[in-house]
Amino acid sequence: MLSLGTKFGAYEILTPLLGGGMGLVYRARDTRLGRMVAIKILPEAAMRDHERVLRFEQEARAASALNHPNILTVYEFGQCDGIHYLASEFVEGSTLQELIASSMPLNKVLDIAIQAASGLAAAHAAGIVHRDIKPANLVVRPDGYVKILDFGLAKLTEANQLSAAATPGASTIDTSPLTEPGKILGTWLYMSPEQVRGLELDARTDIWSLGTMIYEMVTGHSPFSAPTVSDTISSILTRQPEPLAQVAAAMPEQRQQLFIVAPELQHVIDRALAKDREERYQSAKDLGLDLKEIRQQIESPISNRRLSALTSAATATLTPARRITRREMLLLTGGAAVAVASAGWFARNHFAAPAAHARMLSLAVLPLSNDSGDHDQDYFADGMTEILITYLARMSGLKRVISRNSVMQYRQPTRPLRDIAHDLGVDGLVTGAVLRSGQSVRITAHLIDPVSDRHLWDEVYDGDVSDVLALQSRVALHIAESIHLRLSQELETALAHSKPVNPSAQEAYMRGRFYWNKREPDDVRKALEYFEQAVRESPEYALGYVGIADSYVVLIDFGAADQQQLLGKAREAAVKALQLEPELAEAHASLAFINFADHFQLRESEKQFQNALRLNPNYATAAHWYAYLLAGEGRLDEALRMEKRALELDPFSPPINTYLACIHYLRREFQEAIEASRQALEMFPKYWPARLILALSYNFSGQVAQGIKEAEAARKTSAESPDALAFLGHIYAAAGDKRKALQALHDLRTLADKTYVSPADYAVVYAAMDHDAAFQWLEKAGQKGALWTIFLKTDPIFDKLRGDARYALLLRNSGLAS
Repeated sequence: MLSLGTKFGAYEILTPLLGGGMGLVYRARDTRLGRMVAIKILPEAAMRDHERVLRFEQEARAASALNHPNILTVYEFGQCDGIHYLASEFVEGSTLQELIASSMPLNKVLDIAIQAASGLAAAHAAGIVHRDIKPANLVVRPDGYVKILDFGLAKLTEANQLSAAATPGASTIDTSPLTEPGKILGTWLYMSPEQVRGLELDARTDIWSLGTMIYEMVTGHSPFSAPTVSDTISSILTRQPEPLAQVAAAMPEQRQQLFIVAPELQHVIDRALAKDREERYQSAKDLGLDLKEIRQQIESPISNRRLSALTSAATATLTPARRITRREMLLLTGGAAVAVASAGWFARNHFAAPAAHARMLSLAVLPLSNDSGDHDQDYFADGMTEILITYLARMSGLKRVISRNSVMQYRQPTRPLRDIAHDLGVDGLVTGAVLRSGQSVRITAHLIDPVSDRHLWDEVYDGDVSDVLALQSRVALHIAESIHLRLSQELETALAHSKPVNPSAQEAYMRGRFYWNKREPDDVRKALEYFEQAVRESPEYALGYVGIADSYVVLIDFGAADQQQLLGKAREAAVKALQLEPELAEAHASLAFINFADHFQLRESEKQFQNALRLNPNYATAAHWYAYLLAGEGRLDEALRMEKRALELDPFSPPINTYLACIHYLRREFQEAIEASRQALEMFPKYWPARLILALSYNFSGQVAQGIKEAEAARKTSAESPDALAFLGHIYAAAGDKRKALQALHDLRTLADKTYVSPADYAVVYAAMDHDAAFQWLEKAGQKGALWTIFLKTDPIFDKLRGDARYALLLRNSGLAS
């Protein structure tokens, strides 16, 4: 065994995971890429066994030849210090063996089986037969994804071997010493009849094994379990499994209530477990299609009527004088009935699906996982997540679609989906994965009811990198269809006719958004470089210009340079984006903010914000920026409502949570502002603007010492932000400590040698101790259109200036006068 902390080639061993006949498995860290991996090594004794070494290498070659969301991704295999190893993705979750121990509802059984069938279909299409499908070799992640593990017994089919041999330089699996007739490999309980006989195997042996697992998931026990190995073999070869209805009748009532046994499911299992493989499903794909059809049927409104008809038919076969028993009901309906006591439960939890869909009016798209195994592709998965969110957000029939910022913390969910949905305040979740290989893209998507953990819809989409917008629009349309959402003809047409994009421009844009979303000045500048690259690659790419405009907008908000220098560049980019795509909500929102910041062109700004929210009612950034405008005009009630709407759409956004506290502060609701600031800091301890609002709220509520303490902390956390320094100076001046206030002014002037300092920052300090100087700096700020002067009308900082005639003139000149 390897000890913890051991450096094993490029990997650092962290914790042991499991041991088995085919090797020892450890969780490790790839020191080159910083990712978690699973390292499987051959024990020392096994390395002396030539056949086990060959089988180990066979597993690596077989798994690495496959590229599917439901199959474990193998990164590499080789030798280190004479030890054979295999490095694969690290999958957190529970094995199906662990899940079977606890009762599973039918919808979960079907979902796991459908995903397993999909993975096997991909393996079989590649000419690979697993030969050891069993519950221990399936892992179910917390987000519901199923991964097939352990291709240690895999073999190439004859057709695949011939194809590989015909391809010069092709990598093949040498199966000759491992597949000789009569050699039995696998796990007895899940072996097919041909496997226990030692015959040549094909894909249909995996179908048998999957059939046994479906039976076991439903009933809780294997269909062929027996006291001894020989009895088990005899059972596999000669005995038919007990019908599901009989098994259900003998179950405890608690387990009965977890599923309904449909006759179609009995048919699927019977066909998967046909002793003669010619009578069995001939492909895993066909098995998966039948399972999907069953899932659709139990979610159909017809199913509820069907249950009633079955119950009535069963009751009619008995004499009226005798009361029907639960066991009789189950048996009389031939495997299709349910216990009378559980019928109501199932109708509520399964047959009521259409009603539940109709109530699904809020969604969150959890980060699509990057199934390439390459962290350099994280930006691509994040970009695809953002595109899907944007498409769904444009659907006015949805009351709420959570923004990208708030879902990104669930990139690797470890909590139940029900809890995540509760945190986000939604009644539906979209999960999925993105797999990019060269210019090819595969998107796997699931729509999940988090309350029942039921997959309402699943699909896989394949396409080219240039078609990612079309792929995502198809996903969005299919989700809308599954929850019976009516779209406007305009939106439906737009989604159905997404234009192909230049792959290089799209990639640059996605990389830009990846950095822009970090919202730090250096990252935004890097994002700006990528957005500019995107429009160089494709001058007609509207989103690239939106990215440029948004970058300048954020840099304006940071006070990173003279506002007027940035505004011109931002306006040029936003106008260009709208010329290319007049109905682009993001471009309208960017232009709205620019008009607002540029000497407060309020009416034009408000018009653009309303356009943005009309085109995308779930665009949190537009609602947030609109609240800025409303607060600046003194429409604080409207501003509060708009910011609360932004918070609904992006509940874990640091700026939105902080600005909600700021609006309470502007409303002189200092206690509410303190509470909101504290809540923001609990979520984002290092987000200094929230601490600054807390400091100001303490100061104006009379808790001056606490205000100074928080303002000092904000200055330190902000790495000497001019705004933090200015408000600290104001609080010192208001407290009568003129020396420290003057020191703050001196520090601002020193800081101005290194970075841009707005005239409004000087005015903030002087407002508490020198009104003439405050007015001089406010006039300079107004000439430059400084964003902070938005609060002239409402900020308590300027309360002592309001009686001066010069103040009324400032408001008139800024366009903020009533």
